[in-house]
Amino acid sequence: MSAEERYHRKSHFFIENFIFRFNSLFVLFFLIPITILYDGVTHLRNKFILAIRSAPKAHRRKVTLIQKQIREWNNSERKKKLCNARPAWRMMGYRFAGYKREMTAIRTDTLVDILEVNRENRTVQVEPMVTIGQLLDCLLPLGFTLPLVPTFDDLTIGGLINGCGVASSGRKYGLMQHICVSYDMVMPDGSLITASKVSLEKSNQSSEDVALFYGVPWSHGTLGFLVSATIRIIPCKPFVRLTYLPCESVESVAEVLRDEAASRDNEFVDAIVFSRDLGMVMKGSFDDGPAKNQKSNPIGKWYQPWFFKYVRGIAEKGSTTIEYIPIRDYYRRYSRSIFWGIQDILPFGNNVIFRYLLGWSTPPKISLLKLTAAISPLRRLLDRSYVFQDFLLPIADLDEALRILHDEMKVYPLWLCPFNLPSTPGIVRQRSGRNIMYVDVGVYGKSEKINFKPKEAIQHMDKFLRDVAGMQMLYADMYMDRSEFWEMFDSSLYEWLRVKYGCRSAFPDVYEKSFHGARC
Repeated sequence: MSAEERYHRKSHFFIENFIFRFNSLFVLFFLIPITILYDGVTHLRNKFILAIRSAPKAHRRKVTLIQKQIREWNNSERKKKLCNARPAWRMMGYRFAGYKREMTAIRTDTLVDILEVNRENRTVQVEPMVTIGQLLDCLLPLGFTLPLVPTFDDLTIGGLINGCGVASSGRKYGLMQHICVSYDMVMPDGSLITASKVSLEKSNQSSEDVALFYGVPWSHGTLGFLVSATIRIIPCKPFVRLTYLPCESVESVAEVLRDEAASRDNEFVDAIVFSRDLGMVMKGSFDDGPAKNQKSNPIGKWYQPWFFKYVRGIAEKGSTTIEYIPIRDYYRRYSRSIFWGIQDILPFGNNVIFRYLLGWSTPPKISLLKLTAAISPLRRLLDRSYVFQDFLLPIADLDEALRILHDEMKVYPLWLCPFNLPSTPGIVRQRSGRNIMYVDVGVYGKSEKINFKPKEAIQHMDKFLRDVAGMQMLYADMYMDRSEFWEMFDSSLYEWLRVKYGCRSAFPDVYEKSFHGARC
């Protein structure tokens, strides 16, 4: 490398790190105020719509408008394929969906309301843009919750169904798709279909499309437009009794996690791996609250330390600890710190003075943070040094997965979340004929590996996943070719549905929407 090339390279590194360090000021003085304003207006709007109960009637109008747009597309020359009109910056994941620029956008972004809470049947019907936080605000005061509550308030039901949703109750309930009862879909010909686990008899709707119910999850909107979903709800108690189990090695974490995931006494199980020599397994159950001589720990309050920092402190002490946590705080335990990503965005955010003065204003919306990631120098730094991936694999193979991740990526902390994967048809399919306990290994952060090569590391991990019947979530960077992709996933039902409903000429397939070249 010439002296001039070394100079330019050092200049790029300096600019990237300068922007990265001062990005926190932009977040603090620009993105956080926008977040506060946006969340405030949205919250008031949602409360008003619930109060006047106008959502069901408006829903019919919204669906009719979507059908009209699709029929107009059918009556035109159909030169471009279809996608939803949701702005790319509002999608989860730090990359932008570049493929949308060449497609016909259908306005589905008005589908933001809760339609019905049926306490008798213990179901809730929602539109796809309803968020987890919005749904909890509605259900918890009624004494109900979702069986499965993914980590962030801003995650949408549609994204969790068309993609994937994992939570610490997954050891009992599986993935988000496994707590769903039915989906209402607008298909490429403009028809409205109810896809359900069982045959339904509804006027003007098909009742024979049970197969579609199993095909929708992980399809990323390539089989039709999801316009509503009916989801199970369960009664809940106001607190979670959470037990912290410190571990002194990754081998111990894997062993304890397997044992606790197999225990029927636990409603919630997850773990954090801080290093090869330190980790924490956490198990929980619903509870009425602490006794009179005990205290609860409101970990979601703005003045509290970030949850992962608090957990590390307990892990370093090495003693088993039991706490009672308000249920809403438990569900949001990783939200304030965006797992641990906030420490790179607001390095001073866990300072006690900042927490007491401005902790209430955090975190900034993840979707807004994507706008800063679009800055070229910052994007280069993220591409070169950071990993945002979820790897799903049988929990029996967790030890080997942790070894590979340490050797190839060296990113800590890691999040481990077990979930039960039944043997059902679909894009994600395990063919054992029985339920198998899987685990989501969440890798979010900066690699400490010297000469880190993210593409090669992810490809190595993907090869391991294919060998053990695992899979990666498709919001993240995916470098597999088409044959490798369909070795990891199951195309049989998916391709049959694409032909049956005329999706091939209407939508790109899931690989075309997921591979690295489709995102920028």
